[in-house]
Amino acid sequence: MGPPAFSYASQERGNKVCAGLFGISEIKLLSTKMPIVPGQLPSRDMLMINQAPSVVETQAIGTLESAIRNCALLRTAAGMPTSASEDILQARISRLRHDLYSGHIPYAVYNYGLAQALKKHTEFMVQGEQAYTQGKAAGENQLFGLTLQNLVGVPNAGPLQGSGWSCSSPSAASSPSITCR
Repeated sequence: MGPPAFSYASQERGNKVCAGLFGISEIKLLSTKMPIVPGQLPSRDMLMINQAPSVVETQAIGTLESAIRNCALLRTAAGMPTSASEDILQARISRLRHDLYSGHIPYAVYNYGLAQALKKHTEFMVQGEQAYTQGKAAGENQLFGLTLQNLVGVPNAGPLQGSGWSCSSPSAASSPSITCR
């Protein structure tokens, strides 16, 4: 079985395993300009920084990218692998980080893109939970209907067959049980 689906609790546990990676002074240099911990939202002030990173900040962004990749390895070694949805989210954010690192976008654009990626990811997770809940309810309703059908019996339903068994539904005048041979 693969890793569990994304949850913010597992993200937090994973971040604790990797805290040492994000505590490096070179990475902390970025903490006022962009979130450095995975899953963290940018502050309002971060959304206002309309400048490209300096040479030192560019090196720090590269170190941050390495730390995030090493974090995934640490989490796997600790028995807390990242989920597929976390990996997809991190790939999207990594592309944004690359554009920031390359000087193609300023911090404000990166931070806005990060916030949007996290928002879309959260919406995706909520939709997944809703679909699961609806599917589970539909399955339970169908099972309930089949159980009632078997308990009450369906007149004139004809023979039921499957797995080598031949079953007949009772007629209205006979007993309320199904006969199988």
